[in-house]
Amino acid sequence: MADGFKIEIKGVKELQSKFKNIGDELQKALSEAVSAGAVVVERDAKIRVPVLTGNLRNSIKEFKKIESSGNVESQVGSDMKYAARVEFGFSDTDSRGRTYHQASKPYLRPALDENRTQIQAAFDAKIKQVLGRYK
Repeated sequence: MADGFKIEIKGVKELQSKFKNIGDELQKALSEAVSAGAVVVERDAKIRVPVLTGNLRNSIKEFKKIESSGNVESQVGSDMKYAARVEFGFSDTDSRGRTYHQASKPYLRPALDENRTQIQAAFDAKIKQVLGRYK
């Protein structure tokens, strides 16, 4: 009959605690990174938006941030009624019977598409900052 052996692992509770802390910190870093990316989009959209009075430019902001079960989503845009008409264009008759053929002048989508590298860099920096504390 073979002799049995015993393995004892010490520090499991401490390790579990560190993993929980990393998870909590990564969730916070993710939230901060999403907002940092939104700032990049907001800044560039304000440069790109066609300006007559400046009202549309001044209204562009991160206006909605949703956090749920490990996911974070941010929306950058404007609450001005005509913001979508500027972004997407408008060819139709409005509620007052006026007919428009307004060409699109995108400012939000290009601000997102052309800044993906900066947005990714914001994410990378936040994640590396958290993971660097647990070496």
